[in-house]
Amino acid sequence: MGRGGKRAGAGRKRILSDEQMIIVAGACEERLNELWEQARDHAFRSRPGYGKLRSAGSRIRQLISKNPHNWEKTDEVHRLQETVQDAIKSMRHTPSWVTRSNPLFPRTAPRPYRRKHEIIAAISEEYSERWGLTLTTRMVKRCWDEARKYRKEIAEEESEGEV
Repeated sequence: MGRGGKRAGAGRKRILSDEQMIIVAGACEERLNELWEQARDHAFRSRPGYGKLRSAGSRIRQLISKNPHNWEKTDEVHRLQETVQDAIKSMRHTPSWVTRSNPLFPRTAPRPYRRKHEIIAAISEEYSERWGLTLTTRMVKRCWDEARKYRKEIAEEESEGEV
C-alpha cells in the first residue's frame, strides 16, 4: 500500500533506498559491536591478576629468547609459574554477568545498549555528510529496527526449515 494520497505515487517520497537503509543499519550494528568489544576488553583487563599474568608471560618469553634450550630449568621460571598460577586463581572469580562457557578467562560484558542514542546520533551525522541527505535520528533508528526485525524473521524461517 502506498504512503498517503489517493492516486498512485502520491505522498512522501522515500529518502533512502533499500540499500542505503541496510548500510545505515549495518553501520549502527558495527558501531555497537565496537563498543561492546571495548567493554569486553576493559572488563577482562581490569580483572584482578591480569597485570601479574601479563608481566609473568612477558618475562617467560624473555627467558625463552635468551636460553631457548634450557629455560625450563631455572629457578626464576619456577617462581614465574607460581605467579601465573596465583594470577589464574585470582582471575577465576567471575562476575554475575559472565557466561559460564569459559569460566577461566571469560571475555564477555553486557552489550552497551545505553549508548544506542549516541550511536544513532553519530551515524545520522556521518551519513548525512557522506550522502548529502538529511538523515534524522528517527530515520536511522527506524532503519536499525527494521533490519533487526528482518533478521529475526529470517532466523525464524531458517529454524522452521530445519525442523
